Amino acid sequence: MTELPDAYYLPLGDGRFEPTEATTSPWDTRAQHGGPPTALLACCLDDAFGRPDLRVARISMDFLGPVPRAPSRVQTELLRPGRRTQLSEAGLWAGDRRVAVARVWHLVTGPGPDVRQTDPVLGNLSLGPADGEASAGPGPTGDAGVPEDEAGLPADLPGPQPQMFFDGVEDWGYGRATEWRTVSGGYAASTGAADVWTRVRIPLVAGRPLDGLARFAIVADSANGLSAPVSFREWLFIPPGVTMHLHRHPAGEWVRLTASSDPGRQGIGLTEGTLSDASGRCGIVTQPLLVAPRTPR
Repeated sequence: MTELPDAYYLPLGDGRFEPTEATTSPWDTRAQHGGPPTALLACCLDDAFGRPDLRVARISMDFLGPVPRAPSRVQTELLRPGRRTQLSEAGLWAGDRRVAVARVWHLVTGPGPDVRQTDPVLGNLSLGPADGEASAGPGPTGDAGVPEDEAGLPADLPGPQPQMFFDGVEDWGYGRATEWRTVSGGYAASTGAADVWTRVRIPLVAGRPLDGLARFAIVADSANGLSAPVSFREWLFIPPGVTMHLHRHPAGEWVRLTASSDPGRQGIGLTEGTLSDASGRCGIVTQPLLVAPRTPR
């Protein structure tokens, strides 16, 4: 495998970042995949306005056009301060053009009911071991050399697999920056459904260890690609935005993405996905899709 970059972004100081090859979009090599900039803005907002008692509970990202693979800056603003709920916004600027905007809700943490009593979905999905039943042994060490807050390796994690991407896409920076272990679907399929374990291989920002928020956001925007509802060679199915809801951040290196995509009938499709770790569900992702033939028919 070609050597990976040090991170998705290199910090340039004063809120400026340089994207590396690991951010490359499958649609246009001059642009970024949606996952890394979504994670970057979410983490910048968490850095700017997060508190020990607050956790990111929703990320809403809108792409105002292709996000170029060029140095850009992040500007943050606190829209609604609060003791229990807090809303903030970040813009990503390439030169004098704003190319993306994200809003994050932080919610206060505290004691809650047992998840198995309030989340019947977990009883119908195979998400690995139940809470407290993760495999024994020490947690793995992340690619940055920092031990993760490991909940245990997933009990049903497939073994290493050849890394396959979209038909005709081989040396893809974003694809190589994550390890993909497919249960079903995946980039090489176009069945409209997928179940894939993911492990981000490099830090989001050079010099900063990966955390659960970054791992979640980096891969969540892959839901439509992994569950491609139509042929990548023949069709565009591009999300102009993505929304993620988290009731907790995943623990450990492995995040599971179970997704389905419907191409619709009038050029507007929809992707829905669930993200989990070894202990169960962490959150969900939704994406509207612009679906169009690559060449006019």
